[in-house]
Amino acid sequence: MTMDNGMSHFTSLDNTPVARTNILELNSPSTDVIHSLLEIGSSGTGTDQIIAIGKKLIEREYKESIADHFKRIHREIKAHIRHRLKLAENELVRYVFDRTINRENRKQSIVYFFYLSDRPEDRQPLLIDEALSSAQGSLRVFAGLMNLRLKLELLREAGETFDIAQESLNSDYFIGGLLQHSKKYQIDFVTAYQLELDCFPVPHSSDRVRVRVNLKRSALKCHQYQTITSAQLDDELLVLRKGDTRYVMSEALDARTWASKRHFFDVGDNRRYTLSYSQNLVLDRLESLLNWQSIEYTPVRFQANFGSLDLISFEPEAVANLPVTLIDNTSSEFKARRNLSGLKRSFKDYFQVMGEVSAADLPTLDRLQPDIAYLVLNEVSDDGSSIRLNDNALGSFWDAYQATRRAGIDGNQQLDYYTALKVDQLRSDQHKVIQGLNLSPEFAAGDDKGAATKLKRTATELYLKHCLYIAREVGPVDLADQRLTLVSLRRLRNDKDCLSSVVEVEIRDGFIRILGIQRYRNNEELLLLHPFLEQRRGALFDGGFFIYDRDNGHLLTTYSSRMPAIIGNPSIDFIDPDQELLNPAGKVTRSHKDPASVILPYYLSPTGKKATRAYIQETGPDLLYFVAGAQGAKAKIDRQNLIYNVLVFDRSGQLLRAIDQPITHTFFNSMTFNVLRVGENSKMSLLQKIARLPLEN
Repeated sequence: MTMDNGMSHFTSLDNTPVARTNILELNSPSTDVIHSLLEIGSSGTGTDQIIAIGKKLIEREYKESIADHFKRIHREIKAHIRHRLKLAENELVRYVFDRTINRENRKQSIVYFFYLSDRPEDRQPLLIDEALSSAQGSLRVFAGLMNLRLKLELLREAGETFDIAQESLNSDYFIGGLLQHSKKYQIDFVTAYQLELDCFPVPHSSDRVRVRVNLKRSALKCHQYQTITSAQLDDELLVLRKGDTRYVMSEALDARTWASKRHFFDVGDNRRYTLSYSQNLVLDRLESLLNWQSIEYTPVRFQANFGSLDLISFEPEAVANLPVTLIDNTSSEFKARRNLSGLKRSFKDYFQVMGEVSAADLPTLDRLQPDIAYLVLNEVSDDGSSIRLNDNALGSFWDAYQATRRAGIDGNQQLDYYTALKVDQLRSDQHKVIQGLNLSPEFAAGDDKGAATKLKRTATELYLKHCLYIAREVGPVDLADQRLTLVSLRRLRNDKDCLSSVVEVEIRDGFIRILGIQRYRNNEELLLLHPFLEQRRGALFDGGFFIYDRDNGHLLTTYSSRMPAIIGNPSIDFIDPDQELLNPAGKVTRSHKDPASVILPYYLSPTGKKATRAYIQETGPDLLYFVAGAQGAKAKIDRQNLIYNVLVFDRSGQLLRAIDQPITHTFFNSMTFNVLRVGENSKMSLLQKIARLPLEN
C-alpha cells in the first residue's frame, strides 16, 4: 500500500471557484414573517385566500403498522379539509403536514397540517399562537408554510416543464417525473425526485436558520383510471397526469433498482430529468418566493481555501495474492444454464483459490475457520437481488436483518445462505472473513462489461477483511505513529439505540495494527465503556463515525447530514445556460480553461501526482470537504458527490480549530484511491472503513 506523495500537510488554494449549493440561510422567522406567509391574496375569483392550519392528535392503534398509521393520518386530514371547505368526496385535496411524537404519550402523533382556504374563520389565531409558542414550534410552522407554498407553485407549472404533472398534493411532491413501462413485469411506473424542504437552526448560532432543498430518487408503481372515487383519493398517495391521461400511484418501488438510471447531470436530451436540473429549478422557485415575500436570505456557497493531496492506494499484487476458499452457493439449475468453469478460471487474476465447497455441504458460521478467507458465489434472481427472505427479494442486508429480528431467531433459517451468515456474525461475537460475489446471468456468462471492476472491488473488500480479522494489521501506510479508537454507528429504522463497532488501533512504523474489536447493541453500554463519547451523547446518529486520538484526547467526527451539496455555478443560469458550457462531446468541466466559468465547479479533478484530491473550506472552527472524482466529470454524471463536515473536540467538549489538529491531518491523509471504489477517489477514509467492517461483514 502506498501514498500518492509524501506530503502530510494541506495546500493553501487561491482564486478557487464559488459553487452554488442547495441551502439558503436567513434570520430565524419572526411572528410577523410567519403571519405574512399565511396570507395568499386574491384567488382570481374575487376572494382572498389564506393558508389554514389544522391540528390533530392521532393515537396509534394496537398492532397498527407505521405505514397504516400514516394512511389513517392522511384520511383524517382529508376528511377534516373536505368538511371545512365543503368539498365533495371525489374532489382533490392539497395539503402538507408535520408530525411529531407526543412526549407524554409515545403512541400518539401530534399532527399540524396546512392547506388553502377562502374562509376567514379558518385563520384560527389561537391555534396559530399555540404553534408559535416556542422557537422550535415557529420553525416547524415556517417549514410547513414554505413547503405548501413552494409545492403549490411547482404544481402549477409542472405540466410546462415535465411529461408528468402531479395533480394532488398529499404532503408529498415529486418533481421531474418520467412515465415508463416494464415489459418484464407488465407494469407502468414513474421515476422522479421526492421534494422536501428541511428547515433547521444554523450550528453555533441562536438567531439564524437554514432551508435545504432535499430531493430523493423515487420510483412509483401506477395505473390508469377513468373515474375518481373517494376510496382512491383516500387510499392512493398521488394523482398524476400525462396529457389527457390520469394515473394513480398504487405503491412505492425500490428506487435503487427502478430509478437507478436517473443521473445527477447530463448534457443530452435527458438534461431536464436529472437531479441537478430539478435541484436548480426548485432553488430558483424558492428564492423567487422569498424575494416576493421580502424575506432576506443568504445563499450558502462552497469555496475551497485548502486542498489535500495525499491518498492511500493498494498495490494490485497485494490484493491478488490473497488465498481464499470458494463456497459455490449457486443452484444446480443455475449451473446447468451457465458454465461457471470459465468464470472460475478468471479468478486466478484476483484470488488464489485454495479449495472449494459445494452447495451440497454449505457450512454454518461455526464451521468456518477463523484463519481462512471465504468467497461465497451468490445467484442473482431475475429481480436483480441475491438477498432473499422466504424467497422474497429484499433491497439490502439491513432490510434482511430487521425482518429476521422481527420474526425472531428462527426467521434466519429462511434467508439466503450468504445473508444468513452475515446476520449470524452480527448477532454473535465471531469475526469470520466472508465476502459475497453476486453472479448475474450476464456476469456468469462473461458478457458483463463491468466484470473486471466487480472482481477487483470484491478482491479489495475481501483483502481488507483479511487484514482486519486475520493479519490484524493494514499497511504499509504513510501515517504518523499514534493510538486511535475508531467508532462506527448504524441505527435502524424505528430503533432508539444504535448498533456500534469500536476498533482500537495503533499506527506504528507505517502499519495500522488492530488491537481490539468490539460490537455493542445499545448506546448506554457504548458510552459506559468509551466515556470519551459522552460529550457527543446527543449526536449518536445513523452513519456516525468518530476517531478518538488517545494521545491528545481529541475527538474527530465527520458527517454529511444537513450539509450543502454542489448543484451549479451561481454566475451561470443552470436551467437555460449558454450551450457551449454543456460541451456534449467532451468533459463538461474542462470546456473552459477558467475553472470559475464551468457549470459544475469542483467536479473538475486534474489528473497527476500533484492533483488536489479533497477540496476543503474552513467555516469557523470546522471544515467542509468535497472529494472530486479521479477522472474528472464527463458529459454524464451518475451520482452527486456530497459535501462532508469535520469537527474536532477536546476532552472537555470544546470545539477546536480543526485545520490545526494532528487528528485532522491523519483523517485526510487516510483518504483512499482505488481502495473502496476501484479506479476512483473515495470520500471515506481507510480508518472509517476499518471501523465499519465489523457491522457490515
